[in-house]
Amino acid sequence: LQLRTVYRYHIEMQKAWPLERHGDAWVVRAGPVRPSLPVAFDTRDLQHHTREGWARFNATESTVELLRGITPQLETRAQSPAYRQLAADAGRKTIAEFVRTWLLAQRHATDPAKARVIVLYPGEEVGQQE
Repeated sequence: LQLRTVYRYHIEMQKAWPLERHGDAWVVRAGPVRPSLPVAFDTRDLQHHTREGWARFNATESTVELLRGITPQLETRAQSPAYRQLAADAGRKTIAEFVRTWLLAQRHATDPAKARVIVLYPGEEVGQQE
């Protein structure tokens, strides 16, 4: 089975993100990265191959079973540590740039070169991300 998929992740924005000064850096504590489910997929390019043979007479049933299993398989993959880590890394960069821009706009930081932002997710400590 081949299927084009789009994995999206989100971080809740409804709560305030604590922002602290640690030496020459600003530390923001963001919420957890969560997959946006169900995973989006495009069936226009769907490719599957089923064989019927002397011991296999249920190609239609196999196809239906395969198609029903797509969403649960993609959700499992979206929640896997490897995929979540990719999303967390990308999210960390986006959040850092957002907070850095905000710090400069609010004049909490005046020198763009010194507006260093460290993004922490739940369970992470400052030393882990420096």
